[in-house]
Amino acid sequence: MDRAFRFFLSYHFILFFYVFYYLIISYFSNEFDSLHFYEIVLKVNSGDILYADYNVWYGPHLIFFLNFLKLLNLTNYNFYIFLGLIQNIVLAYIIFKINNHFYNDKALSKSVFVLGLFCINPMVNNFYWDYYALIFFFTSFYYYLKNDYLKSGFFGSFIFFLKQTQGVFFIFFILFLFFYDLLFKKKNIKNYLIYFLIFSLFQFIIIGMFYDINDYLYNSIYFIFGYSESLFGSKLQTIALIILKSSFLQVDQITIFSKDFFRHKTLILFYLIFILGFHLWAISFILKLKRNILSEKFIYFFFIFVVSCLMTSLIGRGYLSKIFIIFIFTLDLIYNNKYLYEKLYKKILFSYTILSIIFISLISLKNFNNEFIRYENNKFLSIPKSFFQDQDLYNSTKDLKNYIYKKKLENIFVFGNSSRLAVILNNIPTMNYNLYFYITWQPSEILEFKNKLFNDLKTKQPKTLIYSNKERKT
Repeated sequence: MDRAFRFFLSYHFILFFYVFYYLIISYFSNEFDSLHFYEIVLKVNSGDILYADYNVWYGPHLIFFLNFLKLLNLTNYNFYIFLGLIQNIVLAYIIFKINNHFYNDKALSKSVFVLGLFCINPMVNNFYWDYYALIFFFTSFYYYLKNDYLKSGFFGSFIFFLKQTQGVFFIFFILFLFFYDLLFKKKNIKNYLIYFLIFSLFQFIIIGMFYDINDYLYNSIYFIFGYSESLFGSKLQTIALIILKSSFLQVDQITIFSKDFFRHKTLILFYLIFILGFHLWAISFILKLKRNILSEKFIYFFFIFVVSCLMTSLIGRGYLSKIFIIFIFTLDLIYNNKYLYEKLYKKILFSYTILSIIFISLISLKNFNNEFIRYENNKFLSIPKSFFQDQDLYNSTKDLKNYIYKKKLENIFVFGNSSRLAVILNNIPTMNYNLYFYITWQPSEILEFKNKLFNDLKTKQPKTLIYSNKERKT
């Protein structure tokens, strides 16, 4: 019995189970984000050129990588599902390694690894910028802890060029590290900053060698931060929102303990499993502030908090996209109080880990009995009915998708997200330059969306125009 129990807790079985779980989720719970990413893959595979034929907010580094995969003929949608699996395992492994730097506890390490697999990216079951950028964030911090500033600076220099919001948070983080080490550790890490700046400059040079640097600045820096301001409001509102979200006092526009909060049973469970431990940990930390700030683990917890702040870029995508590594605060709370229940410590860790996985699995598999729109030649390329706000929109998109497939249409220009989905689900790219169809996202001082759309139409002169009567926000 003990041998069987140990097998189920072994890393080999955990990885085997996670691969099986990941494939199930990828088939039954696909996200729009996965299709948007694949839309860019289709653009690259068709030979379209960045900034000439289409726009991507997240810069040329992604396109360099996709072109490299194209040379290797790794262009199938299933390959990007596989890359997403590797991405998630790598993220869990790095946070496991970082955790081991501060704790010498095998049971705790196993919980961190398992929860890392299921929590850091529980919804976008694909290779995706919000998560592959985290690999560089985590790796840079890991090498910082090992005092390998050259490697830390190298990995850190990529982050802004992979996901701008993460890059901004990372810059604030390394500035904090610099002053913290200077004041409390009496250690000067200026070499780290020098390496980071040199490698960052090198990234700009690489971009300038292949693209007009002004195109990059406009499309991936000016535009994205203008979009953030247009979406969240003024800078003051944005700061207030970041504080509320990063402290988990508000989740998906619902303030904790408000009337709306108590109407959502799932949100209450989410709070009890993932957020309550963080709030209790924070109270405990503040009560012993002076001692805790000087503790070696303070840097670790500040790192976790900074990564948790990154969820503000995922507003509106459901509870699960907000977890990242917030669970580590709860695990630390359990670890610090194990003297109260020493004999039960491992069982409590195990129970918390299993409870978290069950909750995540049930939410992720909410579409298990749902209807889907699927590509005939690859059933993983799909979108669930639950994504659509109403039955008419779902039916309209499904009819469009089937019509495109039946008529074998190509060279398609679309006028909104519904028709855009219908094209992607046929495994073909749109001809559009702009891949973002929410007009409220377009900052008026940067982009006159409608004029750009129709000028693009005149330039491309497509064979087919696709528009759904049920298009939203277009």
